Amino acid sequence: MGLFKPSKNAVEADRELEIRQKTHDSAVSLSTAQNQNTIHKLPVEVIQQIASYLEPSNAAAFCLSTRFICYAVGTQQLHNFLSGPTSKIDRRKNIEVLERAFSSHWYCAWCDRFHRHDPAHGPRNLPSQSIRDCDECSSYLHAGTDYILTYKHARLALNRNLWGPDYGIPLEDFTFEKESTTKAFGSKVNVPTQFSVSAKIVSSRLLLHSAFTIVIPPSALQGKNFYAKLQKALPQIVYGHRNDRAGHSGLFASINHAIGNNSKYTVQLCSTCATDYLVRVHSPNTDTFQTVPEAILLSIQAWRDLGDCRSPFDACWRAHGELGEAKPGFGGDTVRLTDFEAGEIRSSWDLEVPLKIAATGRENHLGRPFWWDLSSNAQMR
Repeated sequence: MGLFKPSKNAVEADRELEIRQKTHDSAVSLSTAQNQNTIHKLPVEVIQQIASYLEPSNAAAFCLSTRFICYAVGTQQLHNFLSGPTSKIDRRKNIEVLERAFSSHWYCAWCDRFHRHDPAHGPRNLPSQSIRDCDECSSYLHAGTDYILTYKHARLALNRNLWGPDYGIPLEDFTFEKESTTKAFGSKVNVPTQFSVSAKIVSSRLLLHSAFTIVIPPSALQGKNFYAKLQKALPQIVYGHRNDRAGHSGLFASINHAIGNNSKYTVQLCSTCATDYLVRVHSPNTDTFQTVPEAILLSIQAWRDLGDCRSPFDACWRAHGELGEAKPGFGGDTVRLTDFEAGEIRSSWDLEVPLKIAATGRENHLGRPFWWDLSSNAQMR
């Protein structure tokens, strides 16, 4: 698709990552040795009694929380839990118990294996990493090569939120701003643009806000193929989705209404990928945008709910990604749309309140069990 071009040999990149990870693991081990876990002060018999009351998934995770706990309760419950399910989907869900036990790796459902992760890498510097096939196959959002948000980033952000700093990347790594120029409206017209993106986690769901502002010269409005030219300037992460190449449903109608002063600037809901978006038009009254006389300023904001990021096959995540060379018409999220109204995702972002679907949905099996907070570190030591 043109965006994934690794800048270094994969073997060399893996070797560098392994060295960094060993350094990180050594620091974690030293810190852990200095902090005696509260639960370790209990007699072994009491710990075994606690384990006997846990549900199978929690019992399996409990035995992996620390080396001491593993010796105390054994691994039979873990073995029974992982070998029990027969379907591949159930097996993938259950094997995430191992992901919770080892902070140095994350589980890739596409490859059905664990990958090491580098805490220093996020969407802003993905091109410098060694790219795997699953990064592209699992879908991604992007703003050209400057910013590429893959499923790996989304999952690691949720892992960090669920289990602690060692398990993923911080939300600060999702923040990106850029001022640039484009000649989308002709080689003689070089107009300024602004782009920004940031993320929040609300009720264990990853929300993404992106915004793009561009100066529209009068000549562009009078020329042919205005919308086709504008679309070339828009970042995919602002307007695009996996179902087709036209972008959010009703987006260009909203732009037309806004330019014609017929819009009330209300939030719209894409009928395909369940994204809130808002289009506004006003005069360029800042120094940054006063370069084109009699121009107008067009701004587009989008609020996306990327879901709980537990599976790259979930439509809640996949509906937002780049279509690439795939056939259109298979990337919608129509099931979720029956529960959404325009403005709900934006309200969840602004007010940091749960989405209706998150408040009434099933409990996430990867949430912290009660014993998790008894331990200052849940890694094997």
